[in-house]
Amino acid sequence: MHLYLAGICSLLISLEIVSVANGAATPDECNDTGGENTGMCCKHKREPESKEKQEEYENNMKNCFSKYFGDIQDPPPEDVKISLMECVGECFFNASGLLTPDLKLSQEKLNAKDDIVDPDPKWKAIDEAAVKSCFDKSVAEGNGSAKCKSGSFQFLRCVLRERFLNCPKDVWTDGDECNNYRKVVEKCPNVIPGVA
Repeated sequence: MHLYLAGICSLLISLEIVSVANGAATPDECNDTGGENTGMCCKHKREPESKEKQEEYENNMKNCFSKYFGDIQDPPPEDVKISLMECVGECFFNASGLLTPDLKLSQEKLNAKDDIVDPDPKWKAIDEAAVKSCFDKSVAEGNGSAKCKSGSFQFLRCVLRERFLNCPKDVWTDGDECNNYRKVVEKCPNVIPGVA
């Protein structure tokens, strides 16, 4: 999951949609991306994936991004970004074997994937709880007005939020910038924080 999360985070940041997750207008405070250093508020260290697995994830992400965004130079309009990201997420999850043949999120496949839940005891319970709670939420959200209805993007958004909001104290950067940003994330359900 951590390469999934890192890849999706990089993509979200590059498209400037980290603070908007459904295209709806949000209060000004919810448009606060927290500044340059908020990606380091919750520091997660994990053994790197194998080179082959990293290449597979990167290729899947590049292929899915190209499929839906093509060779764009500028970010698309706000109302188009989320729809496209839902489809990129669905494409990426499908290429990674996490969807059923009819493009539905598979809880069984998510739980069986060896890199979804971090084995580190400090993260394992957080990840397991996030997968469980985010699965149902994302399936419901993905079936709404979404163009691509698997809920993959919604699942990732939810997991990123859960990891950030439940970051273990020993890897949390305690300071005004991070603590204020955490309050924004808590208050604004559409903010998608980064986890380093």
